[in-house]
This record gives sequence, structure tokens and C-alpha cells, in this order.
Amino acid sequence: MERTAGAEQQKNSSLMAPRLACLVVPLFPLAARLRSEPALKDEAVVLCEGNGTAAHVVAATRKARKAGIRPGFTLPQARALVPDLLARARDTESERAAQEALLDVAGTVSPRVEDAGDGVVYLDVDGLERLFPDERDLGLALIAAAKRESLPARCGLASSKLAARVAATLPS
Repeated sequence: MERTAGAEQQKNSSLMAPRLACLVVPLFPLAARLRSEPALKDEAVVLCEGNGTAAHVVAATRKARKAGIRPGFTLPQARALVPDLLARARDTESERAAQEALLDVAGTVSPRVEDAGDGVVYLDVDGLERLFPDERDLGLALIAAAKRESLPARCGLASSKLAARVAATLPS
């Protein structure tokens, strides 16, 4: 009787959709820069692309956003709102290092990891039920591991990449 129940359970688990996790770091270029310059975290800082008056805001810290600065503003527009605003250029080296750290975080949970670039990583977490019987525990473990790497990640779990990514970007 037990053998039949075990075989039935195995059959049912093989019919279930695969479990995928998506780790997303919102405002990734800014998060990567703040990871390399943590003293800027509580300052009004914008990350810009371009030069001179054509430079435009890509991302802004919470303090800068509260002052009304939004992506797409030119640097002079942003400085009109916050005269002592700190501006930094995107840093490809800090972004590369942050992406590597995010991949390392994912690799601590699953050997099956996909780099989707710019602060997005997918993990195949199928078969990890023994380690993480509750999906919430799995998500929290991934978020905590990312936080230890100074990356403010969000996590979504679902049966497809798209659904997992959407879940990771939903408000908690």
C-alpha cells in the first residue's frame, strides 16, 4: 500500500508545473552604485546618463524622489528642485559586480541559475521542497541573502519566468 501511495505521489509531483524564482533588484543601476558607495544611501542622489545640460536622470534615491525628482528629468531640472543634489554617472563596473553578487546569491540556493541582466536572475527551484517546504521561506531566504550583499532584492515564485518576474515586482 505504501509503495502505491509513494508512486502516486511521485506521479502527481511530476505533473506539477516547475517552480521558478525570480530575483529582481529595483532601480538596479542606482542600487549597484549605492552598493559601491554606501555613504550616499541617505543623500539626495541621482544617477545620470549623458553629459552637461543633456545629462538626464536614470534613477534617484528616496530622498531625491521625495523632493520631486523623476527619471527623465535633465540634470539642470533636478538641480532646480534640489540645489545640493549629488549626481553620479552610471558605473558599469559596479553594475557588473552587483550582478555577479546577485548570481552568487541565487547559486547558494539552486545550481540552475539564469542571468537575465540588469538586476534580474531566474532560478529553477524545482526539487528544493525538502530544504524550503514553504515558498515564502524560500523567497525570504533569497531576499535576506541579497541584503547581506547590499542588494535590495525582491523575489517572486511561479511556474513561469514571466509570472515569477511579475510577482517579484508586485507591492508586498
